[in-house]
Amino acid sequence: MALTSLSEAQDWRLINPAHDVRGMTVRGPGGSSHGKVTELLLDTRLEEVYGIRLDTGRTFAARQIRVGDGEVITEGTRSEHGERDISKEFGQPIRIMKRSDDDGDLSSDSFDDRFEAHYRRTFNGEAPPFSSVRPAYWFAHRAAQEEHFQGRTYGESRRSLQSYFRESDVALPFEEVEPAIQFAFRHARNLTL
Repeated sequence: MALTSLSEAQDWRLINPAHDVRGMTVRGPGGSSHGKVTELLLDTRLEEVYGIRLDTGRTFAARQIRVGDGEVITEGTRSEHGERDISKEFGQPIRIMKRSDDDGDLSSDSFDDRFEAHYRRTFNGEAPPFSSVRPAYWFAHRAAQEEHFQGRTYGESRRSLQSYFRESDVALPFEEVEPAIQFAFRHARNLTL
């Protein structure tokens, strides 16, 4: 099997940019640091992330690691933040895809573009401006990637989303921006499946 790094694979990208764990600290048993993730190793034949490389040169297969709260922990390690299996955190496997000529840069702006296009199609002229609805899209996008919502449809998640929404910094009522929340939640879930 030939592996390549994400940095060197100009023709490949993560389907979901939120799956990029580069820069996160990797902890082993007892909380000791193994170093920081410098690279994602890609198996382009299977179109997935095979593993990670650390700044120390050490590598771990994706099946050997878990993602906690802003850190990566190795198999068998307990984190004070709690463990989440990478398959539950990101979907299994972490998928990659070949770039097309019109892909362009998939920065967070491209999600904003998709959200704004949905806003224009869905909300009528009496709706609040996109700048007021935008935080609802991002709320749902982030929520869909949380462990609590993994494997759940929007319908199964709606009540929990409403509860979380009340604690968010979105100024508009849930019911007024629900089309945005539903779209962004489903969109993010499709990226992780």
